[in-house]
Amino acid sequence: MEKKYDLCIIGSLCDCDLVFAEHAARLGFKCLVIRKRNKSRYTSVPEGYIKSFDMKDMITESNIFNRIRLLKSAKLIVSLTGALMTHLKGLWPLRRVINLPPVINITTGADLGELVDQKGLVAHLYRSYLNYCDYNWILPWPHSVLNSIKYKVPRVILSNGFPFIYNKEKQKDTSLYKTDRELTLFHPSHLDWNASKHEPHRNQFKCNDVFIYAIIKAIRDNIPFKLTILDRGQDAELARQIFEKAGVADSPKINWKSHMDRDTLYQTILESDIVVNMFGHGGAGGISFESLAMGCPVMQRAHYSHFSLTYKTMAPFINCTTSKEIYNAIAHYSKNREDLITVSKDSFEWADKLINPENSMHTFVYYYSLLTGDMKLDLGGYPEKISSFNDSIAKNTYDPFDFDTHLNF
Repeated sequence: MEKKYDLCIIGSLCDCDLVFAEHAARLGFKCLVIRKRNKSRYTSVPEGYIKSFDMKDMITESNIFNRIRLLKSAKLIVSLTGALMTHLKGLWPLRRVINLPPVINITTGADLGELVDQKGLVAHLYRSYLNYCDYNWILPWPHSVLNSIKYKVPRVILSNGFPFIYNKEKQKDTSLYKTDRELTLFHPSHLDWNASKHEPHRNQFKCNDVFIYAIIKAIRDNIPFKLTILDRGQDAELARQIFEKAGVADSPKINWKSHMDRDTLYQTILESDIVVNMFGHGGAGGISFESLAMGCPVMQRAHYSHFSLTYKTMAPFINCTTSKEIYNAIAHYSKNREDLITVSKDSFEWADKLINPENSMHTFVYYYSLLTGDMKLDLGGYPEKISSFNDSIAKNTYDPFDFDTHLNF
């Protein structure tokens, strides 16, 4: 079958399929994006971000046999978080008979970190999926690394960042830190510390209850700050109840917001002094990385074990674990906001060097070339330059003493 596309990308994952396709298209890949259901608005993609990928190549196809035909029209399949299983549905046991192209699975914390630990058919099938894929590209979150070893997941790529959204063109205006306004905090992460719904297999709860208690004390101590917090996550209602019981629910310092599209999210990040993420496992996710890339300081727990495997150096987080540490950081920066100028600069430089999607795409291109034989790597003119030199020797046209030629520069 003729391969019309270089890549077929499946699994929307907050529109990351489109963003991946965009980064690949910038490198000259012809990409196909397949979705099972129509989505009229792409609220997770910033306005104007898609420039190189042709949106006509995003296809919604509900018929499983048509999807298989489209999957086979590409040289390689990129499957986000197990999407290939759901696209094949009941035909998954016949995956080897169908004879699909090579598959690179991109996994986030929830699937490898949690789903594989569950009991039942779905978890069993997902473990078979990890073994089926030619490579599994994972972020080295502690529980993901642990489960990759525990379940002997083969052919693992420890990623230094995924080629998803990276808004280098959106940069924080650090002059904001020189104004007299109150310290502004933004908590966009899910409110989740595994209290409202007990699921023993869950590993990546955010542990942001410690942040809630730090905020209560900061309000009671009249520290000057304002907090914007998203009303989402399994413990969001409990967080409201804690504020209510503590007598601070009506404080003007707390501003609850509902769902934000990606553009509003980014604008809020840029307008905030500090983005607050999670205080659990010590790894970092999309919100943290995207904030760092925009030069916005991030407050969260970060553990060296997560960063040493791929990044070699710790990200410049405002690193806190306990309520006391969070409270002390809020108290310090509320009086010394200009200190955040250095944190902002260090955040951008770290992200630009270590999680720039152009870098991670070069890693992807290597594995694409390895699996398909389609050489997409730019090796600086090698082997063409060497071949031309060897040809001149074979044709007996090379004269080492022809100084007129060799010194003609």
